[in-house]
Amino acid sequence: MKEGEENLEKEVKYEVDRKVTLKLIKRVLSRIQGVYSVKKDLWRKGIRMRELEGGLGVSLALVVEEGVLIPQMAEEVQKKVSEEVERSLGISIARVDIKIEGMKFLE
Repeated sequence: MKEGEENLEKEVKYEVDRKVTLKLIKRVLSRIQGVYSVKKDLWRKGIRMRELEGGLGVSLALVVEEGVLIPQMAEEVQKKVSEEVERSLGISIARVDIKIEGMKFLE
């Protein structure tokens, strides 16, 4: 590099639509054994996202399958959602909160 020449790093700027993040999270959840579905409330929001100081905060309302070990499943959900969103979208995840709102009983 010549004297006086600045090292210009390219800063990539982009925005990820909320719907893309939601679809990715749903896809991750569909691959985790024991997660039956995302519980939707009156406003059809079983996945909530909000900006926090350390990144994105994700809150999930889940219906799980009967017999699932909830502590292990919750840990896997937190880990996989964080990893996949950060890897695929470059969005830091500050936390993933899980609320079990139902259980699907086997017939």
